[in-house]
Amino acid sequence: MSTSENPLMISATDVFWLRPAARRGQLIVDYRDQNSPWLERELEHALFRGMRTPSTPIVFDHSGGSRAVDFIHGSTVALGFMSPRMIEVLRSHGFTGWQTWPAEVHGKDGVLLPGYQGLAVTGRCGGKDFSRLTREDVIRPRVMVRYRATVFDLERWNGHDFFAPDGTLFIFVTRRVRDALLRARLKGLELTPLTELWLDEKRDEVPAHLRPA
Repeated sequence: MSTSENPLMISATDVFWLRPAARRGQLIVDYRDQNSPWLERELEHALFRGMRTPSTPIVFDHSGGSRAVDFIHGSTVALGFMSPRMIEVLRSHGFTGWQTWPAEVHGKDGVLLPGYQGLAVTGRCGGKDFSRLTREDVIRPRVMVRYRATVFDLERWNGHDFFAPDGTLFIFVTRRVRDALLRARLKGLELTPLTELWLDEKRDEVPAHLRPA
């Protein structure tokens, strides 16, 4: 948690990974225009990070499921769509490090979902720093290696309530965001404590001294 002495310090115990829940029947949407320039990885990632914003709404159509919840899956990891209710919760609490981008979201049978907008994350923390891990933080000895998400450098957190580690598409939020979202009983989102999150990486991409024997 940040402190009055140093507001730019946060503990891993006060960080949570926010994502749309992967539950059967929940709506998933995809680009209507499969030739959209936003499908390009670089542009889509810039959209997620709030570095680019479309001048007109990007249109998305039903791709799977049918239940329109408060946080909707897009067809790629970079895409998440918030309901008007979720947006109001974030705005009413004055949370920082996020913004919306214009989207036109359609559910099953082409029904327009009024007020849904894309989520961009403008807050930041440091990327992966394997020097933060011990051998006990790294498991699984074969092709893929699993390691704790505490690998991320929280010392470079810029103080925002929403933040993404450099070079990733993770949405991290502070405890006060987590608490507000739970109190609001929003549907269709998951909040995983950073201390309980494990990541997978190809064995050769983990420093040799940390690889399980």
